[in-house]
Amino acid sequence: MSIEVLPLGAGQDVGRSCCVVRMAGRTVMFDCGAHFGFRDARRFPEFGLLSRAGRFTEIIDAVVITHFHTDHLGALPYFTEICGYQGPILMTYPTFAIAPIMLEDYVKVNADRPGERLPYNEQHVQECLRRVTAVDLHQVVAVAPGLSFTFHYAGHVLGAAMVHMTAGHLTALYTGDFNSSPDRHLGPVEPQLPPGGPSGAALRRPDVLITEATYAATLRDSKRARERDLLSAVVETVSAGGKVLIPTFAMGRAQELLMLITDCWERNGLQVPVYFSSAMASRALVYYQLLLNWTNANVRRTIFGAAGPAGDGGGGAASAAAAASRRGSYLRPISSVDDFGSVDEGGSIGGDGGGGDEGTLEEEEEYDTDEEYGSDEKYEEALKRGEIEETRRGGGGDPGNRRRRQR
Repeated sequence: MSIEVLPLGAGQDVGRSCCVVRMAGRTVMFDCGAHFGFRDARRFPEFGLLSRAGRFTEIIDAVVITHFHTDHLGALPYFTEICGYQGPILMTYPTFAIAPIMLEDYVKVNADRPGERLPYNEQHVQECLRRVTAVDLHQVVAVAPGLSFTFHYAGHVLGAAMVHMTAGHLTALYTGDFNSSPDRHLGPVEPQLPPGGPSGAALRRPDVLITEATYAATLRDSKRARERDLLSAVVETVSAGGKVLIPTFAMGRAQELLMLITDCWERNGLQVPVYFSSAMASRALVYYQLLLNWTNANVRRTIFGAAGPAGDGGGGAASAAAAASRRGSYLRPISSVDDFGSVDEGGSIGGDGGGGDEGTLEEEEEYDTDEEYGSDEKYEEALKRGEIEETRRGGGGDPGNRRRRQR
């Protein structure tokens, strides 16, 4: 038995997730992401480790994308349209639906920054996504003789999946990013296998398991405690007549935050207006409505005011409509951050802050240390002076992996 695992990115680092697995004569690339810590060729996976001659279609039997976050998806148009890969690409239907939003926004954001323009454009994004095959959960997809994939629910974000690969008599499980416990808008990773898929033993005991470990060695307060602290600060501020601005990711985090605040407002009878400002967040709500079966009942009830999935019916519809009417009195979108100047007097909560892109915010929060301190030496000096506190996400010594906290 010969199995080779080659990380082209995200090896002891956060960003540009890309892992190549070779076994039973087949070669598969899992994820193809971009790194926000670099402005040069290092922002993309090290494809040269596969082939210096660029014969990627001959080498790679399939590319599998686990979810739409830019650090797992952002290099895909570069790999297909610039590097020339022409083979199969697999992702779930929600990932396929949201991918153009994320990729086109990534292109636009970098186009506005001098010297940081991406080597691909919106036309490349469109051409790349025409090559994609969208798949359902639990669907066994064969892409070559002896090579097949099955996608399983992973939580994390809308459409995220962990992927079970079968090549000959060998199996691999690539988790991508996943949630082991439910949050307010998505369920946890699939607890058990459905009938008709790969055997339970095959999935529970793959020949190789590749799992994300971003917070594997990090001790954090419970989610309930963090939510309580956030809401306490928010309610205290708005009760005193203040305003609260909460920058957040437009895809996933914004919906989670809206539900958290909505629950708090309804429990406390608050009518302070809540605004969300991101155009991308508004577009995300459309996809959440179209893909309700990928979410949980909290989304249907809290965001859309539905008693359940289409066709559920029942007496809950009237109460859901009443709740939706109450939310309409304080939950409002605004078209741009310019509109904050005309926000009603009194407390308010702003959403995405106009940035719009999941990756863009992550870049500002987690990868801007080098821009401020310039070099490793300056960074270490600042660290010793106590100007910043260093934390690690996933280990590794790369300065792009540093996360800055101003004291």
